[in-house]
Amino acid sequence: MGAFALILDDPDAPPGLWIHWVLFNLPPELPAGFPPHGQLENGSLHGACWGVESFSRRGHAGPLPPPGPAHRYRFRLSALDAPLPLPPGATAAEVRAAMADHILAEAELVGRYQRGHGLITPEGQPTISVKPGPRRSTDQADL
Repeated sequence: MGAFALILDDPDAPPGLWIHWVLFNLPPELPAGFPPHGQLENGSLHGACWGVESFSRRGHAGPLPPPGPAHRYRFRLSALDAPLPLPPGATAAEVRAAMADHILAEAELVGRYQRGHGLITPEGQPTISVKPGPRRSTDQADL
């Protein structure tokens, strides 16, 4: 049984890469408005959020960059071949390390947001890219 992992970050934050949301072991469907508990009823787990490993907030509260230039918000969704054996509160680095050999495909949506201006993109739409995951040695029999 597979799962999904979502990591939302802001690479333009003044102190460096800011982790806004880590959610892993997601099933294919999510209910709207689920609470920011460590483990959700459907088995999904919230990881450590709100950046640079110094905050312990769970869940996503939306962008609020400091005044100044627009920030990029990168939503990376990874399809995995199995759930990750991590506890609630795992960091983005721990989730990335645990899923490294289990990625089937990834999709990334990048939106730019500037305080007082909202969503900003040159073309008027967020950028979206999708790529297949790395082929694992167990896949070689398919060649």
